[in-house]
Amino acid sequence: MTDQTTYPRGRALALVAYILDMAADNGHDRDVVDALTDEVCEDPGERVRLISATAASQNREVPLQILELLGRRMSRQREALDREIDRDEVYGKWGQRIAASGILASVGFVAGGILTGLWGIAVMAGAVLAGAAVTKARGDLKRRARKARRMCEETERLIDLVKGAAASP
Repeated sequence: MTDQTTYPRGRALALVAYILDMAADNGHDRDVVDALTDEVCEDPGERVRLISATAASQNREVPLQILELLGRRMSRQREALDREIDRDEVYGKWGQRIAASGILASVGFVAGGILTGLWGIAVMAGAVLAGAAVTKARGDLKRRARKARRMCEETERLIDLVKGAAASP
């Protein structure tokens, strides 16, 4: 994250300044602009400033450039969401299936008398702990996927608001 003192009037206005500088063809650092866009989108106050700056802009290109930057952010967020969903589909589900199979196998070994005493307890405890670890990891995957989905929705809403602000006279 950039330091707030670097942009005393806010990150949204700094983003607009970058956009005006890009329109003047002075070149820009894409990573800095993308990081600034991310920070503006994550802060409700900065989102309001961005909408306000878009509505107040007399340059027709500013809303279009803002929409382009927001579209790039949306692509990054969708990619992150797809990645988290894929991880859950592959690692999460299969990990839980393997852990459940381990629990069933350990119960079978103990019930069949193959493992008795402390060995039986250790095998069952290990299988249950492995199942708990996999379930926790899958919960973390789900939590990250929900966060990525929420970020996509917030960016979509901001795109709609910027379009509305640009269209207003």
